[in-house]
Amino acid sequence: MAFCGCLKSGSLTAVAVLALFGFFTDTSGADERVDWNGNLDCPEKMTVVWKAHHSRPPYVDKTFNISSHYSGILPDFLEFFLTECCRKRVNLVYNDSDTADSDLFLPTIVNLEADCNTNKPTNLVPIVPNTGIAFVVVKNSKSNQSMGMWKSLLATWPVLVLTLFLSLIAGMIAWSLEARRNSENFPSSFSKGTWEGFWWAFISMTTVGYGDRCPQSVGGRLFAVFWILVGICVCSVFTASLTSSLTTLSLETKISLPGARVVTLINSIGATTGFRNQANLTRVQTAREIHEQLESESVQGALMDAYSLVHFRKYYPTKKLQVQEIIAQGKLEYGVKVKNIELANCFREKRYTEESSLQEMAEFTLGSPLTSALGDEDKEEQSNLFDPEGLLFFPMLYTCVGITAVFIVGGVLWDLLHKCSLIKNKDISKMHNMTVSFKKGNLLGRHVKCYISKEKLQELEDKIQDVNQTLDVLKNEIVVDRRFTHKNQNGNVCI
Repeated sequence: MAFCGCLKSGSLTAVAVLALFGFFTDTSGADERVDWNGNLDCPEKMTVVWKAHHSRPPYVDKTFNISSHYSGILPDFLEFFLTECCRKRVNLVYNDSDTADSDLFLPTIVNLEADCNTNKPTNLVPIVPNTGIAFVVVKNSKSNQSMGMWKSLLATWPVLVLTLFLSLIAGMIAWSLEARRNSENFPSSFSKGTWEGFWWAFISMTTVGYGDRCPQSVGGRLFAVFWILVGICVCSVFTASLTSSLTTLSLETKISLPGARVVTLINSIGATTGFRNQANLTRVQTAREIHEQLESESVQGALMDAYSLVHFRKYYPTKKLQVQEIIAQGKLEYGVKVKNIELANCFREKRYTEESSLQEMAEFTLGSPLTSALGDEDKEEQSNLFDPEGLLFFPMLYTCVGITAVFIVGGVLWDLLHKCSLIKNKDISKMHNMTVSFKKGNLLGRHVKCYISKEKLQELEDKIQDVNQTLDVLKNEIVVDRRFTHKNQNGNVCI
């Protein structure tokens, strides 16, 4: 394989041999074994057993159109280790039976801590450099985050209700202290006075007050000082409760691994990590099944190492997922069980001295750098309402702008309609007030229609009333005169 040439200059011979003759299928030249880079006398043929149910891409991929040909990270690494450890070329014979006797058995999961603590030689060798385990989760939609925001705000209702009740109690106390001497600010009526007291207590708690209501008695002012100090504490509690709710919302957007419904590959390091973190695991055989579980949202996330995640995103690209966190683990690695102890020790030495080369080989096999496992969609999405980079900032901003525009347009239309209505009512009122019909039969003997203003009409009515009163006085005087004259005639009374 040509990619081994990037490892070091001492491996050029092995690279050329692997690239030209092939490692698995070529059986020509068996009598003349090609020289490799190692110092161990390895057998000409070695039996390799793959764990069939656990050999899957990107670690092991069997090409079925070519008999007994395997590709992937583990075959490439195994190829590299044999090239670096054996003096002569080795032909590998593959067997998928787990029960068959073999020189090399893989893949296995090697516990590095147990491997380092043992004093006896072990034939379990880690060969794939460990990576953290990515916890991949399904992204929250904007609607879900908006609903969560409103729920967090509504969660502060107990503190708000307590604040209102305290203000009401303070208002009643202020009314009872001020009602007798300060009825202008606190009316003597209980309902009106309590309402004014509640208004004074609430604005004094939240601000310094507007000055429209203020206590004047000594007791009322002392209570006002006490209530302002209490109000500062009440406002602080309410503000802290609101801040805590919004902070909790930011934390709740992250899924906690313990108890979470998580999918991972069976018999993988991700599965072991999930068990250790008490996740509710669903174990599947292939990356396709992981993709189906995540797309159907039957699980909350998936556990994959960096190699599997690069492979997953290459073949199943989607923007619905993001890496929430990388779970650090440095104790587990994929490895191989080597029958020969000397070969196992050589493998172990190369694993730790050639780690950077192994990672470069893995990136070549995957066709992408390991850093591509983390993309732009994996940036932590903020749910803070006032963070311009958060999901909720611009939707809320656009909503506020839209509501403002609706009110402005509605206000302008209201002014126009109100103005038109005033003009129409003014014209009608003008015509109604200026049109008056009255009779002048006693004066002119016919109906006369006059158009005068309302003020003139009132003035005319007053004058008519004065004339009527004058006529009544004259009428009374004439009657008196007539009675007096009649009395003089009958009684012979002379003046």
